[in-house]
Amino acid sequence: MLPPITVVMKKDGAIRLCLDFRKLNKITICDAEPIPTLDELLGKMKGAKFFTKGYWQIPMHEDSKAYTDFQTTQGLMEFNYMPFGLSTAACTFQRAMLDTLGKLPFVVSYFDDVLIFSKSWEEHLEHIEKTLSALREAGFTVKPSKTIVGCEHINFLRHIVGKGQLKPDENKTEKIINLKVPTTKKEVRSVLGLLNYYRRFVHNFSAIAQPLTELSKKSNPNKIVWTPECQESWDVIKKCLTSEPILKVPDPSKPFVVQTDALNKAITGTLLQQHERTLHPCFYASRILKDRERNYAIIDTVFDSKKIMWVHFLPLRSLKVISG
Repeated sequence: MLPPITVVMKKDGAIRLCLDFRKLNKITICDAEPIPTLDELLGKMKGAKFFTKGYWQIPMHEDSKAYTDFQTTQGLMEFNYMPFGLSTAACTFQRAMLDTLGKLPFVVSYFDDVLIFSKSWEEHLEHIEKTLSALREAGFTVKPSKTIVGCEHINFLRHIVGKGQLKPDENKTEKIINLKVPTTKKEVRSVLGLLNYYRRFVHNFSAIAQPLTELSKKSNPNKIVWTPECQESWDVIKKCLTSEPILKVPDPSKPFVVQTDALNKAITGTLLQQHERTLHPCFYASRILKDRERNYAIIDTVFDSKKIMWVHFLPLRSLKVISG
């Protein structure tokens, strides 16, 4: 049975065909591949001043093309390049990029997005040439309409990166500004998913968002009660994320300072690094204290606040810890 098709309009007005491959995915043997985190990718970009981003397409094996058949008014068609929707697509993209570009220290890849970064323009041109050569030799094609060359700032994984700074994607923050107050538990969870993606920019995010998190709990009814505390939480988070929050891109070769604190309801941590004699934040982490933890002695709670930072930054070589 051929997969159903849905037509979706892209931002540029072009049409995207979305196929429902669920039946094919049920009989597909999955092949997992570790996915890099945003922190791992950013750590490689220290000192970069020029960026080039591209979208790369992976050709389908001849034996596999027939499995992507779909019906159109012009007859039966199949994909020549791997479409998203296949259960193995994401891991295949990631493994292919790692095998092809993994030895190039000036490239990071996340699925079908590849980012080239350099410290000088001359160096950048050389890096682009080497990357294109590696992709060409592996049989990949470049989509020119989705390629951006030689920028000082670039949108990567819904973050703006450039000149050692990191901030949220402006299109996403605009979407956050225009969010309507959720009325159901499902809507609250959807909103929290978006806000959580940028929690690194909000100091003590967990404590601020707690009223919203409470609404999303399984034990609560689907129809929520929006309290003044929820509204305050909503307003504070939106303000924090839309007031030009800027972090420094971490430089793993330099020492870090970790500042931790234990509050009544949450524990927090801030990763800082010195730039021009001033400590700048690179990352904010926090979590809500469990009920039993609120009875801990203050020294135990402070220790837990340090642990949330170790989870994120254990690989860092040099850390100085300051407790609040």
